[in-house]
Amino acid sequence: GFIENTSEMRHDIPAPIQAVRNWFEDNQTNYNQEGLFRVQGSEKTIAKIIEEMDCGIYDISSMDHLCGADGHVPQNVSGVLKKYLKYLPEGLIHTTLEYYLMYPERSQDPTYYHMIDSSQPETSAQALREYRKKCLNGELENIDCYTHQSKQYKNLRSILQYLLFFLNKVSKFSNTNKMAASNLAIVFVPTVFHSVRETIMPDHGLNVLLEDLIEKCYWYFVDNII
Repeated sequence: GFIENTSEMRHDIPAPIQAVRNWFEDNQTNYNQEGLFRVQGSEKTIAKIIEEMDCGIYDISSMDHLCGADGHVPQNVSGVLKKYLKYLPEGLIHTTLEYYLMYPERSQDPTYYHMIDSSQPETSAQALREYRKKCLNGELENIDCYTHQSKQYKNLRSILQYLLFFLNKVSKFSNTNKMAASNLAIVFVPTVFHSVRETIMPDHGLNVLLEDLIEKCYWYFVDNII
């Protein structure tokens, strides 16, 4: 179905996520839609698109007959992606990985302290990014549930990377869609980070982190998945 289907994956990316990005790539003027991902679409139309995907149909352009005279407005298609990510039981960044990304100084990880100690104060921010890059690319063996040996991590990491590259593209149209990386981060923090699903007031630092990941995604990830 909508969540379980992996038969049409590329690089372990679920077909519904690819379908949404492909629709925007085929209709790039829709990137200009003001409030993209922030403005809600039609729940009825989104449900119809999901029903088609449950039947193994992922070409969103072929579903215009479901949407009435207005066709597929961008809010409806973007709503499908948000719905899919919401269904993922543990988010794209598990609490364990989030802890290392957000609070490396509390983790007592010698790798972090070595990187910070070997840098000048004015370069500490970049040293933190270098450490986070190692976390995201599975280079820290002490993060037990997020190593390169974990198939689940590979899948979630691939989806996260694909999403960040897509949101980076969306942000490049911010002059018209008013959705810079900072705005997109606010929208997607609840679906990306597992811990946020358990709290009403997410840590503002998560917004800052996700904004940075969106803006610098091509630097953070060593392989280009798109």
